[in-house]
Amino acid sequence: MISEQEKSFVVQRYSMMNDIPSGMFVMRDDFTVLAWNTCIARWTGIDKDKINGKNITLFFPRFTEEKILSRLEKVFKEKDLVLFSPERYSDLIPCSHSKEKFRTLKIHANSVESFTGKSFYALFTIEDITALSVRMSDFETIRDKALEEISMRTSVEEELKQKNLILQGILSASPIAIILVEKRVVVWGNEAARKLFAYDHEEEYIGKDTRSFYASGAWYQAAETVVRTASEKILIEVDAEFIKKNGEIFTGHMMVSCIDPVHPFDRSIVTISDLSTRIQAEQDRIYKEKILSVLEMAGAVCHELNQPLMAISGYSELLMLGLESSHPHYEKLNKIHEQIKRTGTITKKLMSITKYETRKYTEREMIFDLKALKTPDI
Repeated sequence: MISEQEKSFVVQRYSMMNDIPSGMFVMRDDFTVLAWNTCIARWTGIDKDKINGKNITLFFPRFTEEKILSRLEKVFKEKDLVLFSPERYSDLIPCSHSKEKFRTLKIHANSVESFTGKSFYALFTIEDITALSVRMSDFETIRDKALEEISMRTSVEEELKQKNLILQGILSASPIAIILVEKRVVVWGNEAARKLFAYDHEEEYIGKDTRSFYASGAWYQAAETVVRTASEKILIEVDAEFIKKNGEIFTGHMMVSCIDPVHPFDRSIVTISDLSTRIQAEQDRIYKEKILSVLEMAGAVCHELNQPLMAISGYSELLMLGLESSHPHYEKLNKIHEQIKRTGTITKKLMSITKYETRKYTEREMIFDLKALKTPDI
């Protein structure tokens, strides 16, 4: 019950609450509602004439909970301020926002002077933080998404870093010279590139113009012309002569992979392989084929010559047997026999050829050099 004197006191003190856009009400220490403003009436749907003078627990059962009672006891006895957080106490006084949604409330209970002056009332101030809560929730969602993206990006960057390290290891271990060129300047090269051009450290060639790697300006222009005219291709191949740091010149096979085929000189990956060994192998192959041809020809010629030579030798010996050594023809037959023996020696030498050498015979002709066989009598 509320006496007329107490009712007059409350009206005089708290009638202006009706003009405040936040929910407010005053409650006595026996949980009797003394004042109930227009805003809280609209939020809860409970008119002030219905709740004033009644125990609040009849309308909001959570006020009977021990933890609520213990907190309000401080307000009634110690002139204290208590906050009921929206996370745990938003349903202390349920206020519908729509048919299915409730408002998120931030509730304060503050000690105010009572009618008797010997105790305190509890003045409740209720803020609707639904919009703020939604924005906070959205912010947390955005934050969580951002953190997830950062985590994912970090993971991807770490994975990419590991892959780059693996790729770097593969490129560095490659036996083929691999060079990254940007606008005709070397920006990176693997270990094989350093060794191919005989540099001591990569700092010696990083940043150098590609022109300095060619044996001459003509070779540089020739290679660049091939790249320029084939700019629409992804992979361009060309042979050229290059020069090492020590001045040694070698023939190399260059493959240019254009990152942007339309602008091949902006950025490209170049591989260079030394053709010296391949060229030497090709020369050795040609040399062996020539040796084989000479041997086959020499074998055929010697085989055909040996038969008439044996016949001539036999006839000359028979003629010499029928003549005295004092006969004028004996010495001539003996010279013929000696020359046949010498011819036989030549055929034997031809059959033992292992080295192919030629010498100039006329102004325009080269012949096989028999003297290279080191035969004293030839």
